[in-house]
Amino acid sequence: GLPTASVPAIVLGAVTYAVVGNVLMLGSLKAHQLTTSWSDTLLEFASLSLGGITAVMVATRPFLIVMAILPVVVLHRLVLMRQLEERATTDHKTGLLTDAEWRDRAASELRRARRRDDVFSVLMIDLDHFRRINSKYGHMGGDAALRAVADAVRGEVRTYDSVGRFGGEEFVVLLPGSPQLHSMAVAERIRERVAELVVTSPVDAAVITGLSVSIGVAAYPEAGTAMERLLNRADRALYRAKGFGRNQVVAEVG
Repeated sequence: GLPTASVPAIVLGAVTYAVVGNVLMLGSLKAHQLTTSWSDTLLEFASLSLGGITAVMVATRPFLIVMAILPVVVLHRLVLMRQLEERATTDHKTGLLTDAEWRDRAASELRRARRRDDVFSVLMIDLDHFRRINSKYGHMGGDAALRAVADAVRGEVRTYDSVGRFGGEEFVVLLPGSPQLHSMAVAERIRERVAELVVTSPVDAAVITGLSVSIGVAAYPEAGTAMERLLNRADRALYRAKGFGRNQVVAEVG
């Protein structure tokens, strides 16, 4: 068997490996991802720690390795379930919530607001002249522009706000506890940030600038007390923004 004195060294090596691996992993994440990745980080720590424990068992008590099989299988299934769950709720092009997942969260927020007599707002965002972008830079360039806009929207909202892809070049944002005035300010920040974007096409490194968005705002309960009505009002405000010349924020009330 392995000398007892070497066991702490094995454990220390396993722990060091786990710490270094996760520090490097965290260092590579974008800032806006940190707040949503702690559960993944803990799962990674658990995997690496279990690997270190298994290494010690193999070196000192090989017959105990049978006891490690069940935790390894369970952990593996948890990882797979997490990956499948993320695929089901996340749009693969932008990393935003899918339409179905966003609607589920919106329905929960509506119930909460009714119960607590609270407010919230919905933003409907459309990337202006998207067909023109696709025609000039190709679909890969258009996808790059969509991802950049999605990142810009996420960067201007809170971690507990819900941002989804509503379809095509349209996005939707749920702002819990936000009245119309505050939501208009958020929408304006998003509009300004998108206007500053400089996107590089992944195909030919062409630089895409001059992006803009039109945004419609609908606040609960002023613009409606049912989610479909709020979405329709936000969508109507969006088209008014486009009618005013695009690159505008318009609120719908009453």
